[in-house]
Amino acid sequence: MSCLLDSLLSSCASLFCMNERRGSLPMSAKVHAPLSRRPALYKKSVRLTLDDRLRALIGSIITEEELAQRLTFGRVLGTGATSTVYEAVDTATGRRVSVKVFDKASMVDARRSMVADGQYVPEKAVHRVRRRLLKLVSELEISKSLDHPNIVKWLGAFETSHRICIVHELVEGSDLLEHLLEHGKMAEDQAARVFRQLLSALAYCHRRNIFHRDLKLENVMITRDLDVKLIDFGLSEAVADAQQTLKTACGTPLYCSPEILFLHSSVEITRRGFHGGPADVWGVGVMIFALLTGCAPFDDSDFERLRREVSRNCIKYPAHISSQAKWLLKQVLVADAQMRPTVTDLLSYGWFQGSMHTDLLTAAVDSHKEQTSAGRRSDSLCTEDTAELDIDTRCGMVSCRRISASAGTCSSSESL
Repeated sequence: MSCLLDSLLSSCASLFCMNERRGSLPMSAKVHAPLSRRPALYKKSVRLTLDDRLRALIGSIITEEELAQRLTFGRVLGTGATSTVYEAVDTATGRRVSVKVFDKASMVDARRSMVADGQYVPEKAVHRVRRRLLKLVSELEISKSLDHPNIVKWLGAFETSHRICIVHELVEGSDLLEHLLEHGKMAEDQAARVFRQLLSALAYCHRRNIFHRDLKLENVMITRDLDVKLIDFGLSEAVADAQQTLKTACGTPLYCSPEILFLHSSVEITRRGFHGGPADVWGVGVMIFALLTGCAPFDDSDFERLRREVSRNCIKYPAHISSQAKWLLKQVLVADAQMRPTVTDLLSYGWFQGSMHTDLLTAAVDSHKEQTSAGRRSDSLCTEDTAELDIDTRCGMVSCRRISASAGTCSSSESL
């Protein structure tokens, strides 16, 4: 296996040949067509293949021995569906780094086993391999393009015959979920500082038409000094312009906005799609609620129950939350995506500036907007059709009953 493209696409080709011998339809011309580049990262006049994009990002393939000379791997920091994250040491500098490792073979082994067993391999299964490749290259491109103090810094990438390694700075600290479990709910002034940094990172991404699409407590790292780093752009999307809609449902259900949870409820909603900015803002709102209360705003123990609760939007706010924080959350966790503030708007809110008073006039105006929005809420949000989510199963859903042992604020069955 000389390179990622050769190994994986040759596997795809062999699977199609196996299918065709069994009488299946021939591969469509669309699969043969060159893959388009990421519009936000490449000029329109340039048409790059998948291998071109990978070589531009990583360079030449190195041997496993050369990789061992450059990186000394240590403990496992986390595992995902297609990758494992290690702590490592850059031997050239002595710097401790984090390395996200993708096993190439895992992308095609399942398909190969089906062929070996004589099973029919549907075209959809082969496309899934190709989609994994595209998402990996997209993550590489987006991560390399970002440079912000509150976004984990890209340091490089390596490819061997067996794996691809993405090297980032190592963040000393914990993610927000670990912090919540260890220390309990966060004081509002501290939470405001944390989310001000997160919003700064998101505003930077959104200006570049990049949307994270998997905002959750586990993807925000925090140091002892409350410095924030946004991590994991594996599900992120870069679009040509801010008005372009997204039509793929992905993320962690608890943090997904209504327009994602109900994306496949009707043909019209699916055709229309949704905007990435408001979806990210909703995820921020869920995180703020969780960090201030130790609870989730909705019960996600069952997917259909989660959809019903989100559609009803009947959130119970604990008495200890300030009126300003409550007002803020009501602006963010609103079903109508067009009514949500942008991340830039949020940065100007008094709560994020550390001001703990509420502008009564502004609150009254927005209260009127909220009532108007509630009257306009789409009936389609009440459908019971099952959405086909590309769910991120890497994070365990942590019951608030377990969180309450640390946070001491939640007695319900709502879960994170």
